[in-house]
Amino acid sequence: MFLTESKIKKLYSEYKKKGTELYQKNKLPLSLRYWQAAAYTAYTFYLEDTDAEIEEGLHRFSEQIDTKHVADCSSDRCVFYDAHSNDKGALTQQYIRAIFEAGWKMLYITEKPKPDSKFLPILKELEQHSDRVTIQYLPSQIIGKERLQLIYDSVVNWGGDKLFMHLYPWSVYAVATFQVLPSSITRYHINHTDHTFWAGVSCVDYNFEFREYGCNVSFHHRGIDASKLLLMPFYPIESDDAFIGFPFDTEGKIIVFSGGGYYKTFDEHDTYLHICKNLIDADPRVNIVYAGLGDKIDFQNRLLKNGITERFHLLGFRKDLSAIYEHSDFYLNTYPINGGLMCSFAAMHAVPILAYYSGENVRAESIVCQIGNVEISSSSIGELTDKAKSLFDDEDKRRAYGESIRACSIMHSQFNKFFRLSVATGKTQFPFTIDKDFVKPDLNRPAKINMINSGKAYQKNLVRILGYSELIFTHPTIAVEAVIWRGRTLLKKMTK
Repeated sequence: MFLTESKIKKLYSEYKKKGTELYQKNKLPLSLRYWQAAAYTAYTFYLEDTDAEIEEGLHRFSEQIDTKHVADCSSDRCVFYDAHSNDKGALTQQYIRAIFEAGWKMLYITEKPKPDSKFLPILKELEQHSDRVTIQYLPSQIIGKERLQLIYDSVVNWGGDKLFMHLYPWSVYAVATFQVLPSSITRYHINHTDHTFWAGVSCVDYNFEFREYGCNVSFHHRGIDASKLLLMPFYPIESDDAFIGFPFDTEGKIIVFSGGGYYKTFDEHDTYLHICKNLIDADPRVNIVYAGLGDKIDFQNRLLKNGITERFHLLGFRKDLSAIYEHSDFYLNTYPINGGLMCSFAAMHAVPILAYYSGENVRAESIVCQIGNVEISSSSIGELTDKAKSLFDDEDKRRAYGESIRACSIMHSQFNKFFRLSVATGKTQFPFTIDKDFVKPDLNRPAKINMINSGKAYQKNLVRILGYSELIFTHPTIAVEAVIWRGRTLLKKMTK
């Protein structure tokens, strides 16, 4: 199925309708899968920031939970519910380390049925605190009402007065369960997806946001009161993977690093690639290296279209991000969608950041300047290029600029301190402004749809959510496309 905006919105409505119909037929596990598909669709294509129909649809499942037994709540105990459990992914490690330092006993619930390679580093950290941490896995074979009850009983019986929710935007079981927890348990949602949809607004007592932009989206578009928003900037988790090099001789070169999902660089004017072209033309020593994933053929075609035929290198996915920064002279922020984590890494490594702010995107300063101020963003492509040129041959000035950015950024000890204060007081420790004239930047849905049509990732993940047997009857084209996509992926791996 070639996806268009109208087809996507039709699918979205169909999934919600099907979820309701299956619930009425008491087919709870399958109904939840359709609500999950709806939430995943809204997240992927920026359809909503919240959806009352999804929140209300999931609330029906709360009625299936036996909520009669309530344990006493202790202030020295908490639950951390983690849908991710991935090393250096999302914000798991930042928050569990802060909890360790706070000294609370923690029940760590992971949606994984057993440890996998991505979870092992986190598991190792948890086991180092085995006297204060209990780990619970959620078996994959437990579904429907039984899974809801298991999650509820686990949280309530632990006896803590705090729940930290680190969810996927489509964590439907968690949302349905947490809607009906006793009021003696305070529910803190860790929002690391501030630019698009996530389910769970209905079960948030406090919302941790990592930048002011997210505070404004949650206030204006999700209806969360400003008093419930806790601004909590994060620091990146370092990688200890050894540097595997660049695909060219770097001697005498100026290395400009950039990265993130390719879709972050898509707009109708190819603004990001115009910036890259200006930098490449500004100095024959400039080489741009880009780490990230997406449709490589499409990206290469865009490079050619914009006259970039050399000195731009697509690195693909790289685990050695920390090492790449250590071997780079600059970090170039993506446009129109900023790289939050990538900018944070640049700040941590004192790498000078080049960023373009058009008035329609988010300032890089809002991501990395939490405890100080430094001017980073340029208001025109020419200004950005001139700024870069002024730093190319002045190593002292370049180093001072990078250090000034690092000095403005939060580090782990400060994160831990402000996290504890936020929880203790119920008030944000970082001031933020709710802009009455806030307009959410355009996230360029057409570009995202084009990327999905090229790569079929959405179709593949729908199969994971709904299953082949369900899709083959309801949306056979999607099922077939996913099979073909998976087959091509496996073939590529086998022929490498």
